[in-house]
Amino acid sequence: MAADRWTAPCYARPLMMLHNYCYGVVSPHNIRARLFNHLGRQWYLGVLTQPRGYRMSKYANLWQTIGSTLCKYHNVGPYSFEWNEPVSFSIRKKARFLFLLEIALYQHRDTETDIWYKQSPQETLYSFIYSKIGMLPEQFNELSNKAKLLVLQKPLSEFNLPEKARSFLEKLAMPSPADNFDIDPLEGWILGSGWIYLKMS
Repeated sequence: MAADRWTAPCYARPLMMLHNYCYGVVSPHNIRARLFNHLGRQWYLGVLTQPRGYRMSKYANLWQTIGSTLCKYHNVGPYSFEWNEPVSFSIRKKARFLFLLEIALYQHRDTETDIWYKQSPQETLYSFIYSKIGMLPEQFNELSNKAKLLVLQKPLSEFNLPEKARSFLEKLAMPSPADNFDIDPLEGWILGSGWIYLKMS
């Protein structure tokens, strides 16, 4: 039976697709589309090498959720995001920014002793900004999108990222946190949405 009918076990199919590509059976465009569709839009390719039943790390889950959410909001194809195509450059920079911000806010909320800002992620953001640069909430809210990004980039670049999170980003070959992007840094994402993953052990 022809290999292109996908009769092999599910774990062998990606290898068969790559085999067909190497021998000219499918084009580069088709191999990308087939791999992407078959693997169920997995955002972190390292997961694909793990045995059945493997649980993604909390940072992989956070990255996958941010990426999926931003692609839908900005109307960018998820395969473009995963394959780091030019159309997704700003989205990936924004995803990295939000990835760092979610972790920084979660740790800030977990370590500070005050209670008033723990009522919501937005108030945690205000507390984080005030503790780092002394800016009040009303001052931050009056800033343009670009100014908000610049304000947050400095404390995030100095943030002591957990080693596993740092290693995860290095595997993704993500851009520097100082890289600017021309889209709203916070729109399309609800602050605190990733904390459920960061609570994982």
